[in-house]
Amino acid sequence: MDFVMEKEALVAGTSNGHLLLYNVDDNATETVGRVEGGVKCISPSPDGDLLAVVTGFGQILVMTHDWDLLYETSIEEPTEEIDVIPTENKIKVNTDAAIFDSSNCYSYSFVAKDHSDELVEAQSRCARGVAAPEVAEPIGTEKILAG
Repeated sequence: MDFVMEKEALVAGTSNGHLLLYNVDDNATETVGRVEGGVKCISPSPDGDLLAVVTGFGQILVMTHDWDLLYETSIEEPTEEIDVIPTENKIKVNTDAAIFDSSNCYSYSFVAKDHSDELVEAQSRCARGVAAPEVAEPIGTEKILAG
């Protein structure tokens, strides 16, 4: 998740591949796209003109703020998992969701850590109802962002 000045909004990617744009002023979340394989990381370029998205399939996608794909390239996945620690004054947010068919509910959660890997905030909530796996996490992300 990162703040995009050009859109004056937060942009977030989910493990299901949804690209979300959260407008802070309007308190509204919009799904602006979806990438195959899920989103591992999303980050603006240093000048803020472009967004880079790393997918779960090992692709780097570079796009404009209008979501036009400029190029993509493959990367090799490391053999061991690497924990990405954000740079100073940035926060890393991990989200997840689980569906419990037998009890007709789903849960969603997030963990936010700062550049020193210290916990900033964590929340987990359960909601009644049926949600498809590909939408449970975006729904939870929207509800958590809305407070």
